[in-house]
Amino acid sequence: MTPSKLNSLLQGQTSLARKVFEVVPIREAWPAIQIRNALKEVERSNADLRVVRGCLGALREAGLVREPETGMFQRADIRTPTPRPRKEAPMPQAMPSPRPTLTVTAPAHQPEPSPIEILGELSGEVVALADEFGVRLKKLASKIEEAALTIEQEREANVENLGKLRQLQSILKSLS
Repeated sequence: MTPSKLNSLLQGQTSLARKVFEVVPIREAWPAIQIRNALKEVERSNADLRVVRGCLGALREAGLVREPETGMFQRADIRTPTPRPRKEAPMPQAMPSPRPTLTVTAPAHQPEPSPIEILGELSGEVVALADEFGVRLKKLASKIEEAALTIEQEREANVENLGKLRQLQSILKSLS
């Protein structure tokens, strides 16, 4: 995989998946729990293990991460393209130089661009605007995803605390 392909595949991933990718080791394979612990240390993320496994699955499907053994994950190899040597053009044989001629040049004036050139420029501007808009939408989507994950984790904690509260209430009722 080339670095440009890696970048394009990473752009299609969620922000959490990109963070998970950053902590997946290159030289050795780690289990999902170890990757989650590294994510906690490096990114200060409290992502659930199931979410990290989901991100690893998406990264594996995209070809960014490989699974050499079941449950063990490692980054895919990245190759940097080596430049091909250029073939040198043969030296042209010496040609007799032509006699100098006198040429008259017209004053330089910029011709007006043709309608097709104008449309080409406008098309370029639209593409640039679309790219910028896409980047901003991806950032917004990643923020929404992080907020949803945080809300889900808080909801799970609240369910757990509610269970403890009910258990405490039943103990208090049995004491009365």
